[in-house]
Amino acid sequence: HTAQYLKVKYDAKYGLPTREVLQDYAMQSECVQRVMGAHSLLERFIVQRKLMGPCWIRLRNVAQIHSAPSSWCKVECSMSDPKDVVHCTELTNSPAPPLSHATIKFKTAVNPTTHLHEIACI
Repeated sequence: HTAQYLKVKYDAKYGLPTREVLQDYAMQSECVQRVMGAHSLLERFIVQRKLMGPCWIRLRNVAQIHSAPSSWCKVECSMSDPKDVVHCTELTNSPAPPLSHATIKFKTAVNPTTHLHEIACI
């Protein structure tokens, strides 16, 4: 069998189509049989930059963000190119960096009286 593939790239600001949309499109199209590689943008970034597991990374061309903080981090920064995040191979024999993290998920609901979002559960 032979096949032709079309690689489509688009800006990340559009997000990923849902699995249902992709399946519906593949079923309804006479030309498209399957859509491949529609993973999350974070997963794609981690795989392409070889950042799986705990590892040391080098950040290049970093600009510190001085506006209102959007997280609880001590320092917030940005980079314009994802290729500026590099797996640091020269520290491979060093112990993995210590990592502390916590995840908190909130569910909100709109208060019918005030029409404001309120935390419903944590």
